[in-house]
Amino acid sequence: DQGLIQPASILDDAPIVLKDGSKGYHIPGNANGRYQGLVTARSALSQSLNLPALKIYIEKLGVKKALDFVQKLGITTIQPEDYYAQTGVIGGLRYGVTVEEITNAFGAIANQGVFNDAYLISKIVDSNGNIVYQHKEDPQAVVSKQSAYLMTDMMKSVITDSRGTGRRVRGEFDLYGKVEVAAKTGSTQNYADTWFIGSTPDVTMGVWVGYDKPIHVLNRDARSRSTEIWSKVMNEVNKAKPNLLHTKEFTRPDGIVSMTVSGYSGKLPNELTRLGGKFVTDIFNRKYVPKTEEDALVHMKYITYDGVNYIPQDSTPADMIGEKVVLKREKPIQVLVEELKKALGHLSSSSNRRSFSDYLPEDANNDAPAKVDPRKDDGKAPSAPRSVRIAALKSDSVRITFSRNPESDVVGYRLYRSMSGGAYQQQSGTVLTGEETRFTGYVSGNKQYSFYVTAVDVGGHESIPSEIVQWGSNGSGTGTEVTPTPGSNDPTESGSSNSGREESSHEVDNGSGQEPQRAAAQVPDAPNGLKTALTDMGVRLSWKAASNNPSEYYIYYSASQNGSYERIGSSTSTDFELITLTPGGWYYVTATNSAGESTSSPAVQVNN
Repeated sequence: DQGLIQPASILDDAPIVLKDGSKGYHIPGNANGRYQGLVTARSALSQSLNLPALKIYIEKLGVKKALDFVQKLGITTIQPEDYYAQTGVIGGLRYGVTVEEITNAFGAIANQGVFNDAYLISKIVDSNGNIVYQHKEDPQAVVSKQSAYLMTDMMKSVITDSRGTGRRVRGEFDLYGKVEVAAKTGSTQNYADTWFIGSTPDVTMGVWVGYDKPIHVLNRDARSRSTEIWSKVMNEVNKAKPNLLHTKEFTRPDGIVSMTVSGYSGKLPNELTRLGGKFVTDIFNRKYVPKTEEDALVHMKYITYDGVNYIPQDSTPADMIGEKVVLKREKPIQVLVEELKKALGHLSSSSNRRSFSDYLPEDANNDAPAKVDPRKDDGKAPSAPRSVRIAALKSDSVRITFSRNPESDVVGYRLYRSMSGGAYQQQSGTVLTGEETRFTGYVSGNKQYSFYVTAVDVGGHESIPSEIVQWGSNGSGTGTEVTPTPGSNDPTESGSSNSGREESSHEVDNGSGQEPQRAAAQVPDAPNGLKTALTDMGVRLSWKAASNNPSEYYIYYSASQNGSYERIGSSTSTDFELITLTPGGWYYVTATNSAGESTSSPAVQVNN
């Protein structure tokens, strides 16, 4: 109800380090053993991820507000000490909750935010027909209809999402596909208990499977037993009282809108969002739709060390540095790394010990650097790479592999090639420390090629050449200790660098000594068939694909038909959505590729 979180809000499924009293530190994990990085709130809930839930509980909402709210939902087991427990949202409460009360609470969410306390006895009548007792309902609106619907719709994803923790209901509940189901699963440490709370528009039912004491744990089959029992009981309910489950859909209240936002920040997309290519379309409470533009993306240079991006040192060579659009997180990975290093030596018994790399989120390679590369230059050149080997990859390429250098200040490796006894020249692409130690070299069958590898450190010092490996007419695949003929260190034969991955774009020799011929690209034709459609949050444009292989389309806008047109965006597909409160004006589209930009499509008018 405070607008802090909506289904498309972006949360960081990355480790959180908690102080565990005098016991040291506790690093909670997810049941799936992964840290996925940035996810939407909908995805976090459907997969039952613990870390996003903890960050909302501790950092965004706050423990007091959260526990005060759940008591409005009928939870009576909250204790004073629970207000000091950081993991209460994922089960770290003194006494936990009862099956009746947690089912009661979820029932209020499915009931459009209205809490009705559960009861067993509706009426008692004596032998004379007098009513001795009659239950009186006291409905309480504890959350707005809009917030209740957003939460219910997110819980539908627990069932519908291919990764949803309750997805097996699709094959076990007889009415699935005819009646909507919203649900939440749960489990305790080591699967001593499992929970499943499921709602249709008419009925909410909760199931707990477990033991009185957590000294026993459920086997793999039993871990999904609560979901299975829910489906079986609901099937029997439907057979006995088919009219009880007659409502097909949850009621969608006014004030719910759909819009597309950045998949990096949950805010309005901009040009950098389109370059990143990650969008999310979901529903929102109209009161809290985002009104500010993307601010999570930035174009930066970086260097990667131990799986983490850092700001390069001034002395680091340019070919060892990457440059791309990266992501500014609420907590940079470099800051998380410092917290982890401090905590890993002092973990409490409640934390599972893992290797340092296991704690890095899966999207750490996209993190914006906030600190300078911590490696120290030792003042001398690295040793030459060892164990260099060459092997056929394809008819026109070979793979060169080598061993990783032992020096801690090495940032990457370069590949040099000699053709038919000529000077050695640096090839395009580098292998950076942490990547697989292999290059691809390109060859033709009627020439002899020699290759060697060098190591480069953070201060720019380059090692002497490695042993030479040869390929071609005189002893393919041999390795010798011959000193190479000195050549230029400039990549005069190189294509564009791609950070040293094996698929790097090197020159392909065609045997003639000349650059291979390529068909000239043609400027695309102008797009046609431009159509517009107003949406809840702006306007959507669509058009037919242009000929001559366009790589991208540019969208232009003017307030008047014959006015000055300004480029407002780009798209790699044949549609584009503009988020704006005033979409009125004129639009046209062009197509572009390496040969140039097409003429414009006919301009189309949009009225507010």
